[in-house]
Amino acid sequence: MIAIRTSTARLTSLVQQVNRLYEELLFLTDTEDAIKVAGENAIPVTGTPLPAPVREVRTEAVSFTYPGADGPSLKGVRVCVPRGKVTALVGANGSGKTTLTKVLAGPLLPSEGDVWWVGESGEQVELRAADRVQVFAEVGLLAQDFPRWEMTAAANVAVGAGDRPRDMDRVPKAAGEAGVLELVEGLPHGWDSIVFKGYERGVQLSGGQWQKLGSARTRYRQAPFLLVDEPTSALDPHAEIAAVEGLWSLAEEGHAVVPVTHRLAATMHADHIYVLDQGCVVEDGTHEDLLARTGGLYQGMFTAQAAQYGIAPTADPLPRPRGTQPSGHETAS
Repeated sequence: MIAIRTSTARLTSLVQQVNRLYEELLFLTDTEDAIKVAGENAIPVTGTPLPAPVREVRTEAVSFTYPGADGPSLKGVRVCVPRGKVTALVGANGSGKTTLTKVLAGPLLPSEGDVWWVGESGEQVELRAADRVQVFAEVGLLAQDFPRWEMTAAANVAVGAGDRPRDMDRVPKAAGEAGVLELVEGLPHGWDSIVFKGYERGVQLSGGQWQKLGSARTRYRQAPFLLVDEPTSALDPHAEIAAVEGLWSLAEEGHAVVPVTHRLAATMHADHIYVLDQGCVVEDGTHEDLLARTGGLYQGMFTAQAAQYGIAPTADPLPRPRGTQPSGHETAS
């Protein structure tokens, strides 16, 4: 009996060790595959300098397919994002809006088509050949899932430009522009408060407060091209209005602002709107243009949202986009 029990225990241990070895080999295989894919998609450290200054970013017949996906997330997309304008991207969930922002910003390279960075005199550089360090320096990207660093409030804002020393004169200014300055300065330890519960000097922020802090991080970066994905999804109505007005003011200062949103009230005064559906641009124009298209996708979305408040679109003239200068956009439809 002792021999049988000893043999059984050792056999069980052997089986467990073999199973563990098999699992470790799977991890090793995954690591080797990851290193191979990373090498194939490594960001180059050199490239063609961008035009100075960049006037607009333009895509031509851009398609993108995620690795392992059954089909493309973008198909033949053609958009133009000029500086000094608000260019909105709207569409249903899964229409390709977020993917398009990442292609415009540079983290994703298109599977097909080109992304051109165009200068004042018409000179242009394609994204694949461009100096990616310069590309990233030109872009401020606030994604829906932006990192919430377990650091101080000051560090969470200044990390938006981590390649330069922290400027504590600029940090409060960016926070003020994002509507979060009063909140941070009212914390027990001010800018030295750790915005994560569980630490000494730690505080808990709500989703809306985090969104404002993320907006301050993007503003601190002071990039010419600003892409924001659902920038007001967690904000109350008054904060949402203030946030939208703040973004529009950046366009007046010469920035290119690209809001991605489902809330079409925020797009009414955009200079140009691109409507995406299943990875394609199906409509584009101003709010008035799109609302006038009977049976159009944008008109249907806007009408559905307005109906929730018992409001029906009327034929009365709506406010025009900011300014009267030409839009600088190329029509995709």
